[in-house]
Amino acid sequence: MRKLLPLTLLALPALGIACTAILGDFTVTDAGGSDTGGDTVGDAGSDSDAVAPAPLRCAEQGSSRFQLTKGNTLHPANVRVATTIAGKVRIIVPDYEMDDAGQSNALVQGFTFDPHDTSSTPPPATLVTMGSRVYSIARYEGVKPGFAVLYDQYVSSASSYFLFAARLPDDAASWTAPVELVSLGMSNNTSATFVVVDAAIEAYYVVVSQTSGASQTILAASPKGGILASFTTLDTFTTVQSDRGVFDLVEPGIAMQGAQPYIALAPSGNNGPPPQGTPVKILVPGQGDLTITPPSNLNYFPSAFTNGVDPLKINAAFLVANLNTLTGAYHIGQPPFASMSTFDPQQLPATPPPFTSADGGSLKDLFVGGSNQHWEVPSLGKGEQFLITGPTVDPLFKVIFGGLNFAWWDATGPLRAYSAGDNRLLADVPFIAATDATFQTLVGNLASFIVAYLNDVAAPNSGGSPTAGDLWVTGISCQP
Repeated sequence: MRKLLPLTLLALPALGIACTAILGDFTVTDAGGSDTGGDTVGDAGSDSDAVAPAPLRCAEQGSSRFQLTKGNTLHPANVRVATTIAGKVRIIVPDYEMDDAGQSNALVQGFTFDPHDTSSTPPPATLVTMGSRVYSIARYEGVKPGFAVLYDQYVSSASSYFLFAARLPDDAASWTAPVELVSLGMSNNTSATFVVVDAAIEAYYVVVSQTSGASQTILAASPKGGILASFTTLDTFTTVQSDRGVFDLVEPGIAMQGAQPYIALAPSGNNGPPPQGTPVKILVPGQGDLTITPPSNLNYFPSAFTNGVDPLKINAAFLVANLNTLTGAYHIGQPPFASMSTFDPQQLPATPPPFTSADGGSLKDLFVGGSNQHWEVPSLGKGEQFLITGPTVDPLFKVIFGGLNFAWWDATGPLRAYSAGDNRLLADVPFIAATDATFQTLVGNLASFIVAYLNDVAAPNSGGSPTAGDLWVTGISCQP
C-alpha cells in the first residue's frame, strides 16, 4: 500500500523571489461586471459603468466557536463544509491514521453540526476506505444534495489500485455503499479529481494525472451505475524534471456543459512559480486542447473552474501576477463556454488584492498555503458566490502566522470581503491546517458564514502524515 503523499504547503506555486512585497501595494478599485440573470449581492448592476459595492468588513461572531472533536484525534489534510437545506452544517474531513507498519489508512469523517443546537451533536458518519489516499471531495446539488469523495484502494485479486467513490447525502446519517470506478494500475505518482454527474445513478466524470519518468499522462473515465469504466487518454506531456508533472489538476477544475467536460490544468512550477508566460491548458475531450498563454511577463494561476447555474457559462477564478513589477489581481467571473477558444483570464473583472501588511503586502496577504475554494449558491435568487479560505502563511520564508485568510466575491466579479494578512481572522489560533467556509445567511448587504477549521497541536508537516489536531467551527459575519 502506498504511503500518504506529502501534504504540500502550497495551493498555488510559491512566488520564489527575495522580496516581501509580492504583488505591490494596492487598494481595491472599481470592478465592472454584467448581470448574469440572477440577483447579485449588493448594488452592482448590469450597466457597464456601474460602481462595485465597497468591500464589507468581516469579524468572528462572539461566542460562536465550537469544538467538534477532542483529544487531537484527527490527522486531516483537507476539510469541506456546506450548509444543508435543513439549516444544519455538514463537514467532511479525510482522516489519515498510521498503522504499526507506518502505512497510511484513510478514513472519511462526516460531521453534522446544528448551529442552533450545539447540545446534541451526533457522532460522525465514518467511511473506512481501506485505502491510503482521498483524492477529492466534491459537492453535488440536485433534489438530494450531498458530498462525494474519491479515493483509492488496493484490490489484491486484481493486483491493482482502483478508484472508488462514496457519497454522504445531506439527509442521510451514513455513507452510501462505495462504488468501484476505474483501475489505476500501480502508478505511485498519481493525482485525481472528479465531479458527480448524476448521483441517483452513480454517474461520475473522473480525471487522473499519472507521471512516470519523462512522461505525464492525463486520463479520463465516465463510470456510471456501478459498472467499471476504462480510461481514455486525453493528452500526454513531456516532463522537464523526471517524475514531476508539467501540469497540475485544479480543484475544483472540471466544468460540464451537458456531457461535454472542460478540464483546467495549471502549469506546475519547480520549487517556485512556473516561468513567466507559461500557458494554462483547458482540455476539451473530443475537441482537443485549448491553450491560454499569458503575456511573457505574466503568470496565470487558475483557482476554481466549474460550470455555472447558467448552462451556457463557466464559473472561473484566476490569480494573474506580474513578477517583474510585483503587481497582480484576482480575476473572477463567468465566461461563456462558447468563448473558451479565445478566453483570456484578464477579460474577467479584476480585483487587486487589498494588502494590509505593514510591509506593504506580502505572501501572507494571498491564498498560497493549503487554501480551499469553491463556488456556492447560498439560496434561491442570490446568484453564485465565490469563497476562498486558507491559513495565513508565508511559504517563501516558511512562516505560519496563525489565523486564516478569508475572501468572498460575487459571481459577476466584484469583491465583497477580503480579510487577510494583518487583517486575518482567528489570529489567536496558531496552527490552522485546513479550513473551509459556507454561507449561513445572506440578506441584502449582510452575510454570515460558518467556517470549519482544523486546529493542529503544532505546525502542519511539510511531508508525511498530517499533524494531529481537532475540528472546530465558528461564525463569521460581514457588513458595511
